[in-house]
Amino acid sequence: MTSNDGRPFPSRPEESPLSWKRVTRREQCRCGTRIAPGEVGFEVITLPEDLEHLFRGRTFCSLRCISAYCLESLEILDALDTPEARAMAAGLHELSHEVAEIQGKVSGR
Repeated sequence: MTSNDGRPFPSRPEESPLSWKRVTRREQCRCGTRIAPGEVGFEVITLPEDLEHLFRGRTFCSLRCISAYCLESLEILDALDTPEARAMAAGLHELSHEVAEIQGKVSGR
């Protein structure tokens, strides 16, 4: 599969929490970018149960937007300072690290 700009995507490793798809209906990323039918969108598909509600039904236009969403969510959770927020923050930190690794592989670094 290739990205919207024609670059090939690596095949999805089974342990990756991310997946990409050609969207079948117009979707909007958190950044406001509209993803047209036939274009590639990214989803987070494997998460701890306490993080699923943050990502359920969301399609992102890029790995960068997934990273930004993780960071935005971490800022909110850090301000809450509860045991539940700390557990969610730990999961988001792990996801952010995995997204960064995938970004490095895709960009060839």
